[in-house]
Amino acid sequence: MSLARKPLSWRPALLMATLFFASGLAAQQHDELLIDAGWYPVPDSLALIWKLDDDQVHRLEVLGTDLDKRLAELLADPALTEGERQRTLRGLAATRRSEIERVLRTEQFEDWLRRYE
Repeated sequence: MSLARKPLSWRPALLMATLFFASGLAAQQHDELLIDAGWYPVPDSLALIWKLDDDQVHRLEVLGTDLDKRLAELLADPALTEGERQRTLRGLAATRRSEIERVLRTEQFEDWLRRYE
């Protein structure tokens, strides 16, 4: 499978933007909320720079699909207070970070963190 022909199919930022625009939040607030919680993007360009193998691409896609679903449910839950939502978002971000660390090689993971921390 070539990344040029089949880019990473998950787009958490797009999903988040849609949900936040629906609730009236601006895109900048959305991005800041995700970054503040530690939800750093893994853009297709980094996948190409790092030369991810097919297994890594697949694992990132599966991870993204699962966490996107959980994130959408979290953001759509009207019963949560903003504090509860933020704590849960931070927990999901920590889980995501841990899973991404398992997928990427050490130097890839360190490069990914350097870009956002």
